[in-house]
Amino acid sequence: MYTPLGWPIRGRDGLKDFVGQFHTAYPGMRVTLHDQFSSADGTRACFRFVIHFQNTGTFYGNPPTGELGTMSETHAVRIRDGKIIEQFVGDNNFSIPHQELVTWRIEFPRDTPDPDPVIIEATAVGRPAADGG
Repeated sequence: MYTPLGWPIRGRDGLKDFVGQFHTAYPGMRVTLHDQFSSADGTRACFRFVIHFQNTGTFYGNPPTGELGTMSETHAVRIRDGKIIEQFVGDNNFSIPHQELVTWRIEFPRDTPDPDPVIIEATAVGRPAADGG
């Protein structure tokens, strides 16, 4: 799993720990699914949901803030043999990340290379690429 605070989170135990931290920090959270689709061959899927939360528990040892709100996420997954083998998380707003990064000052990964090969790359017309190419 690739998410702003975990790049990457590997294996079932790593994922269970990460999700468990959210359930501890936000014990009454409610998740509402708003969109989902998948590829015709069933190897890729995407879904978008909203998390309704209040932070009343600890998160990786950080104290509860009482903060409440909503946050939207989009997840893109690759599937093999009926199991998710790769999951990318995109935060669509910053309610929970603000708490994590500003209030608690949790470190986040700064170098986040994508593990999959590039399909195509584009550069703005009339502007050189960052690498000069």
